[in-house]
Order: sequence, then C-alpha cells, then structure tokens
Amino acid sequence: MSLLVVQAALTWTLVGLILTVQLVHYPLFSHVGAGYATYQQEHVRRITWLVAPLMLAELATGAALALHPPPFVPVASTWVGLALLALIWLSTALIQSPTHRHLATGFDPAWHSWLLTTNWARTLLWVLRGVLVGWWVLQAGVHQA
Repeated sequence: MSLLVVQAALTWTLVGLILTVQLVHYPLFSHVGAGYATYQQEHVRRITWLVAPLMLAELATGAALALHPPPFVPVASTWVGLALLALIWLSTALIQSPTHRHLATGFDPAWHSWLLTTNWARTLLWVLRGVLVGWWVLQAGVHQA
C-alpha cells in the first residue's frame, strides 16, 4: 500500500509540473527576448535537477507495482501504467530533449512551436497516468473499507 501512495504522489507531482510547463512556462519562452540562449540553457539545467529524480523514482515505483501489483489492482492496468511511462520517457528523450538542444542556441519560432505542439502528447500521457494511478488509489480505498 505504501508503494502505491508513493507512486501516486510522484505521478501527481509530475502531472502538476507538466501542466505548469505546458500551459505557463513553454508559452512564455517566446517573450524572453535578448539573452534567450542563456535562459534556455539555464531552464534545462534547473528543470533537470527537479524532474530527473522524480521521473526516476516514478519509473522505479511503477516497475515495482507492475512486478508486484497490490491484490486490488488489476495486473494488466499496472502494465498499462508502465507502458505510459515508457512512452513519456521516449517522448522526453527523442522529442523534447533534442528540441531543447536546438533552442539552446537561440530562440527559433519553428522549434518553439514544435516544442509546444509535441509536448501536448507527453502532457496527455502524464494526465492519463495520473487518472490511472488515481483509480488504483480509489480501488485501495474501496478494499480497505
């Protein structure tokens, strides 16, 4: 049960973070102006220290839940949760990180638009994961009652 609580806390922290990044932070990139390259490099450096440990912990607890699901959580749903994590990681590695590297040389409207557009998929994946994990927590509550 405690593993599920940790998983839920991690996932919903990351859901809040990705929604903030997608709806507030990324759109504001176009308003930075002079010094954008430095701003972008600092963004990547600072966000990595925040996001990387959370993502690693979410992956570890997600894998642990898939390998040892609580009795009240359907096994298949834990593997769906892990698949969502794999897609999130692939999107981060193959799309968002390379896009940030392009933007680190200076603001480019086309790359910025690409980042905003493609990050919607990652945002949706995390929201779906949040809903799934929330459902697991509700199942735990039903079985504890």
